[in-house]
Amino acid sequence: MDGKNENQAASEIERLVGRLARDGQEFLRERFRQIRKAARPDERDMLHFKVLCRSEVIQRASQFTFSRWCSGKAELEADDAERLLQYLVNEGFWDEVRDQLAIARVPDQYFWSLVHELESVRTTRQKLRDATPGIYQMWRPSVVWPGRYVLGMLLIYFNSKTGAMRTLEVHRMNGSQAEQTGLVATPEVTEVLRGYLVKKSSQLIIQSFERETRAFQITVFASMLQQDRQIKAMSGLCLGLVGQRGLFCRPVVLVRQGGLSKAWQAVLDTQLDEDGWPRHGFFDTLSKEPLYQAMNIVAEQDVPPFVRLRLDESAGLTRN
Repeated sequence: MDGKNENQAASEIERLVGRLARDGQEFLRERFRQIRKAARPDERDMLHFKVLCRSEVIQRASQFTFSRWCSGKAELEADDAERLLQYLVNEGFWDEVRDQLAIARVPDQYFWSLVHELESVRTTRQKLRDATPGIYQMWRPSVVWPGRYVLGMLLIYFNSKTGAMRTLEVHRMNGSQAEQTGLVATPEVTEVLRGYLVKKSSQLIIQSFERETRAFQITVFASMLQQDRQIKAMSGLCLGLVGQRGLFCRPVVLVRQGGLSKAWQAVLDTQLDEDGWPRHGFFDTLSKEPLYQAMNIVAEQDVPPFVRLRLDESAGLTRN
């Protein structure tokens, strides 16, 4: 924010703090519930008790007291409540104030929360930046169509503005029609999961989310094939939600399709939406890629032998 907006923000916070002193904490509690319910997974992480404590927002209340406060069974100390209100305003969660003051939420905050939680050091992040960016084939057994396999695409890239290792995972099911009736045999569906890549010990971890459904997915890669300081293939397990209710765990394999050219990186850095992620124009460019055009839910015989072997190895982890 510029100086003018900082003054306006201070004025708005002062007004809201006055309301807090006058009307009590119920309006703050109700707004906090609404914000947490509507928040995306990456935003919701910023509202966890541990994160609020680490940010020195909540300094006096225990986790038990904070949980009771959220459910309306306890009150926060006045200074904790005031800091929480200021945090919600300054981080852009308080919609009216954000719209009025054009407060931008901190980009890639979730990535840095993961880095802190997993204690990922700078040298580790540098190695990831060198070894992982590129375009990958993504293979795993289908959840919605048992017996078939998902061929998707995963992009890993470095966001130079925030220092985050970002991922874009795209799945497609190509629509088809019955030849005799012309009726839809399979619907056409595209799913995009935005996420972040971090490393803990010898494992690579991707945490990603789907904006519209708010589905959440965690992928852990324990086996990697590397050459010339580049990762060529990875295999592991993917845990996630389908339709927000169906929990699944499936083996997954990534095979490097190619690197990211300067032109690709320029598109990723410039064709951005209001949250700093690639917008529709980027996906128009992406659709020209051979891998994008090949994406579908495919039969078992269409899965390469190398991929099937690595999938079987990873599936064995769930049985041991």
